[in-house]
Amino acid sequence: MDEEYLKVYPEIWRVMLQRISNIIKKNEELAILRGEKFNLYDLLDRRTDEVKTHSAMIAELLNPRGSHYMGSVFLDKFLAFLNEKKQVNNLDWTLAEVPDFNLRGKTYVEVERSIGKVTVVEGGRLDIYIANGNEVICIENKINAGDQPQQLLRYHNHLLEIKVQKKLLLYLTLNGKDAGNDSKKELKQNSDYFCISYKDDILNWLHECVKETSDHPILRESLKQYIILIKSLTNKLSSDEMTTEVHHVILNNLNAAEKIAAEFDNAVNSISKELKERVKKEIESLGIQEIEKVDCAINGNFSSIFIFFKDALENIGIESFNGKGFEEGSLYIGKMDFERKDKSINYQYRFWIQGSVERIWDGKEAVYHKLEEYSHGGEEIKSKIALEVAEKLKEYTTRRLVRKR
Repeated sequence: MDEEYLKVYPEIWRVMLQRISNIIKKNEELAILRGEKFNLYDLLDRRTDEVKTHSAMIAELLNPRGSHYMGSVFLDKFLAFLNEKKQVNNLDWTLAEVPDFNLRGKTYVEVERSIGKVTVVEGGRLDIYIANGNEVICIENKINAGDQPQQLLRYHNHLLEIKVQKKLLLYLTLNGKDAGNDSKKELKQNSDYFCISYKDDILNWLHECVKETSDHPILRESLKQYIILIKSLTNKLSSDEMTTEVHHVILNNLNAAEKIAAEFDNAVNSISKELKERVKKEIESLGIQEIEKVDCAINGNFSSIFIFFKDALENIGIESFNGKGFEEGSLYIGKMDFERKDKSINYQYRFWIQGSVERIWDGKEAVYHKLEEYSHGGEEIKSKIALEVAEKLKEYTTRRLVRKR
């Protein structure tokens, strides 16, 4: 980086970031005025519930006999989106064109369809199952949960066994990421299964659905609330106007924007590492006698602290200090078992023990706010934030830790 660059760009960065910050603040105020901050999914703490929120909502919309009483309109939109995706990406799947489908009155849609007891190569529960006599579409839905062993392989094997003309396996995640190797095994993406995302595919489909509901105000507003939830989960800007304004600032400062984007993760990781080290010292100063070791770790993309105990059946982890993590990027605490030896325990998020995870800071927005506060704060503020996390560990340990007898 040459000397002239260093002189010019910091001020450009500052002005650019300030303009974007002002745009975000203005749109936050508009969202409050429009009532968009009132969201039932948030109030009922159902933001990331895969079964009761996301699978239930998507399945109901796809059901031609659903409570929306719109017939097959939403299903047709979904099939049209799939066929467009197929054509644009030159995909080779067994899904026929929309006119050939007969997914209408005879179609049934199930959530959590059981396909038998789980073994190495078969069984489990299909998140969303759409079928009639000749066609089946299965959707494996992932919000935060990690893949189960051989999960996608088991579902693929089930589709191979059933005797229908057309079948399709979709892997749905927030950002369209691929399934893990332990889940898909020898299966190949864009051949044996296909990845779709909430961030683009589901949001685009939902926007098309909204267009069909102008004469159904309650249904329309319900869809809009769900769209706001999806945008929040996928970190998309809240309105088209806001997106346009931010794009305008970026396009007028492309070089500066590129440098900011390149340094974003480095800046976040730097301050989160400092916070994590301070939290570790606070934990060690609490004097919890059962603690054997406190490790700071970079676990994949996640920035974590793992606490190992002398006389306990489990250990405890805190993740992720850099805003990346399975719980919407929240900072969360939970019990863990790296080796996953106990077959009686249900696991999620790789090695986290299911049902044990609790949020400390709820969502990436909250994590970034704390990192900003920590970065700009003096010694007193930094210690206060670190102690907040350490005290949560102490309280969680008292309630949750199972001691050896």
